[in-house]
Amino acid sequence: MGKTSKKSIRGKVTRRVVVALLVTVIALSLVNLIYMSKQIVQEQNQELKLATLECASEIDSWLLEMKTVSVGIANSLGALESLNEKDIKAIINQVAWVYGDLYFVYVGTEEGNMYMARGVQFPAGMDVRQRDWYKQAKAAGHTVITDPYVSASRSDVVLITIATPIYFGTKLVGVVGVDADI
Repeated sequence: MGKTSKKSIRGKVTRRVVVALLVTVIALSLVNLIYMSKQIVQEQNQELKLATLECASEIDSWLLEMKTVSVGIANSLGALESLNEKDIKAIINQVAWVYGDLYFVYVGTEEGNMYMARGVQFPAGMDVRQRDWYKQAKAAGHTVITDPYVSASRSDVVLITIATPIYFGTKLVGVVGVDADI
């Protein structure tokens, strides 16, 4: 009875120690899991914020470049004080060639004429002066960026336009538009 009693006490103590160790290991593992999960979430949030800032910076840089292109065309035509088709097409075709990622490059005039680069044709019967990008740039008197809209020439394409008014002196004579497919 003495040996059995010692074995039984030893067995009980051993079981309790093992259970206590298991509970401790499980508790520490859970605490570690919770801590590591929080760390991972914090690191992912930080990386997401950095990626968002980088994307926003790239978009801002691209928009600034497109504004510069639009203003450059308007200034060139304003300096020429000519809206003849040959001059307009020479300038916008050159810009379209240099900036091949632009969807459309064009000039609309106060007389209602529309000139598009790359031989693209504006839909017949549509008054360019009634397009939102034209009206916005004319009303603002400076370069504007439109909200996204469906293209007048391709209903399956959503664009933004960077539009700049063209002036001969102080007289508005037209609006330059450069479009990007979004």
